[in-house]
Amino acid sequence: MTHCTIYIQGHEALLFGSKMLWIPELKLLCASDIHFEKGSFFRRFGTLLPPYDTEATLAALEAGIGYFKPDIFVALGDSFHDRDGGERLQPALRARLQGLIAGVPRWIWVMGNHDPAIAADIPGQRAEDVEVGGIWFRHEAQAGDGAEVSGHYHPKIWVPMGRKQQVSGACFVFDGKRLIMPAFGSFTGGLDIGSADFLTVMPQAGRRVYLTYEGNVFLVPELVTSS
Repeated sequence: MTHCTIYIQGHEALLFGSKMLWIPELKLLCASDIHFEKGSFFRRFGTLLPPYDTEATLAALEAGIGYFKPDIFVALGDSFHDRDGGERLQPALRARLQGLIAGVPRWIWVMGNHDPAIAADIPGQRAEDVEVGGIWFRHEAQAGDGAEVSGHYHPKIWVPMGRKQQVSGACFVFDGKRLIMPAFGSFTGGLDIGSADFLTVMPQAGRRVYLTYEGNVFLVPELVTSS
């Protein structure tokens, strides 16, 4: 699989078009903003989204974990779209998720704003944040000088490809110490990394942007960061 390489807290870290982060030295795999059961949440309020997002997202997660075989998996918050998302999992999908977790020596659910609690029968460690190898993993970025991996913002970039043409996609954003992950879930939207909200968290100066597009990942110049 194609990847881009960064270094964080002295560790080689690989960014993949699957929107996953792999740190070989730590045997740590990370995905953010999985948002299981987003479709079923909106269907409760009359928005008729297809009810297949959890199955598609879970299949992608199974593929990544099967490929890397991590010792540590970190789900970086908003793993379920809402507090009750775990309760709505269909039995077959619940069994698949439980089996997937059982195959990873250490599975960490970082708590997010959408999922401050996860159903008790779903295995795995719960944590507000966690430090591994000198890197802090948390849902939402914090100010400070430490090495950090976070999610929450669903970063997205638009890249010009010619006259009146552009591509857009979820992206990783890295400033040398802090990495903001793209959203992993099938139904997740994105926040323009040129928006005022995102620039408040990670200013443009000194950052690098890695576009995920059709399963690949590319380091891109920030010629355009808004639609």
